[in-house]
Amino acid sequence: MFHPSGLYEKSGTLGDAYVFTRGLDRHLWVPNLWGRSDPTLPWRYVFLLGFEGQRSLQTYERFEPKYVSALIGKPGYWPNYEGVARSKNAGFIKLASPKIICANAGDAVETWARLEKHLGDMGGGANTCIVPLGTKPHALGGGLAALSSGTIGVQYLMPSSFNVRDVKRGKYLWLYKVQM
Repeated sequence: MFHPSGLYEKSGTLGDAYVFTRGLDRHLWVPNLWGRSDPTLPWRYVFLLGFEGQRSLQTYERFEPKYVSALIGKPGYWPNYEGVARSKNAGFIKLASPKIICANAGDAVETWARLEKHLGDMGGGANTCIVPLGTKPHALGGGLAALSSGTIGVQYLMPSSFNVRDVKRGKYLWLYKVQM
């Protein structure tokens, strides 16, 4: 997988500047990353936050997990991106009060390691679901954490539609090769 960093140009109103999707069509469990849930245990959701806080909030309100964590890109691709993610997810953060962890926005391996450590520190006693809403490397790291555990599920939030955004290529181009 190739992944370039990008500078997302602001377009429209400031509130719409970093919104890439519209609406929430449905929640989909990623095939082969369903995990193994135990119906007698509560749910732990780990949100990989990006710029679309409404999707985080809607998912939290719909599933009402007992335990909530959030991973934010720190550092972000650009200096202001961590602040944008926190600002866009302010309602979710206020309501859910997640334990916040950080990983470099462009580093899938660091994300995977941080998630494994975080979830290991929390111990068992809950079903775990990762909700990738942030960068592609964070989504890849979350998927690798789920794949390597065999018990963690990954849920994708299918938007109703996508917004077209102009993106200027950033300084970095990553190549990820995953072999099984």
